[in-house]
Amino acid sequence: NKMAGVDIRWRMPRWSGFELYAEGDADDFDGRNLKRGFKEDAGYLVGTAFSCLVQCGRFDLRAEYHQTGIRYYTHTNYPMASRVFLLADPLGPRGLGFYLKAEGDAGHVGRLSIDAAFEARSGNTYGAESTGPNDEGFHFVLLGRRPSEKRSRLTASWAGPDRRHLSVQLSAGAERVENFGFV
Repeated sequence: NKMAGVDIRWRMPRWSGFELYAEGDADDFDGRNLKRGFKEDAGYLVGTAFSCLVQCGRFDLRAEYHQTGIRYYTHTNYPMASRVFLLADPLGPRGLGFYLKAEGDAGHVGRLSIDAAFEARSGNTYGAESTGPNDEGFHFVLLGRRPSEKRSRLTASWAGPDRRHLSVQLSAGAERVENFGFV
């Protein structure tokens, strides 16, 4: 299995601690078919953050978009995969995710955070075919179409102030799932 990736980060501290970042990872990218290499073989993460909206470090706001390619979580015949260790994204193949996080320091009360997420995990099954030797004309084939599993999640967390000998953290959340198990 071959993985290649690129990370980009752009910061503008004067813009309320603005940060724009992106990551792209291609799985088995071979260069013979660029459309497949950048669309079906690759996964992307794009995000933005503001760390100085109120006071620097006191309130952070972050938003992210995740997209995975077809190959993610499909290499189950390798030794690492058989030991439940996979190089991939929890969204699985052809997944989409949108994430929003707001986190703030409440002084002597502690630190509060709210996380919101929407994920769509593809239920489709894909196979691979080639038209010649050495994987010439390699392409993915849709074998089965099932509805996406969609998850909406909201989580709130509170961490008490650091007292050196005792720390307290509470979290609560709710999640709504449609088409669980792609049914």
